[in-house]
Amino acid sequence: MIDLHPRLLEISRTVQGPLLAFDTSTARAALCTVAWQGGRVDDLDFDAASVPSESLVEVLAAAMAEFHLEVSTLKAIVIGIGPGSYTGLRVGLATAKGLAFGGNVPLYGVSSLAMLAASCGPGSIAPVLGSRVNEVFAAAYNVGVDGLVESTISDGAYIPADFVAQLAKLPGEPAKLVGSGATVCFGAGAAPGTAVEMEPRLFAGYGILHAADRIIAGKADDPSLLAPLYLRVSELNPV
Repeated sequence: MIDLHPRLLEISRTVQGPLLAFDTSTARAALCTVAWQGGRVDDLDFDAASVPSESLVEVLAAAMAEFHLEVSTLKAIVIGIGPGSYTGLRVGLATAKGLAFGGNVPLYGVSSLAMLAASCGPGSIAPVLGSRVNEVFAAAYNVGVDGLVESTISDGAYIPADFVAQLAKLPGEPAKLVGSGATVCFGAGAAPGTAVEMEPRLFAGYGILHAADRIIAGKADDPSLLAPLYLRVSELNPV
């Protein structure tokens, strides 16, 4: 496990204020707050399915109150934009936009799969999430010892056999499969002995790390244009 805390505190110190990141792409929502004053980095997760969409703001507000933070003092909000759960992404991004608009806080969207991969690094990591149709949301990344990622297979919606075929072409040892759709890949021909982690914990702090250059440079996304990354094979390969 990579120790993120020193780097996150450095980012918070650089922008002279606290940071918030959260992700609702899977059944377990992840939240991270960072405040360099006091040297606090707090990670938590909760069952997203147990929280009504209208209550997500209250959950976030309660967590921030516990850590003595206010939305108006945030220097950045980072949100995972997917791919993943349709409902989770829609609710999460709507909440992030509401906080950003209401508090006049810069908003940054990052890949949920990249955060999940980084949470399971270092090494070659293939996050794979199950879908309700005959496909998986998946990608592959080389995760460095610093938690930064390099994409080797782009985020997308894949037929499992097609994704496994792409994994087989990657150089080096087989990528570790992580996420709810990992076992599907074995039925589609994944290499025997491939490492698997079915229920990895996503650390939202990696979203802050992955958006760090943009946060420091003040290159926020336009909240009115930022959209969830909904991916379907039918969208990628129109007839």
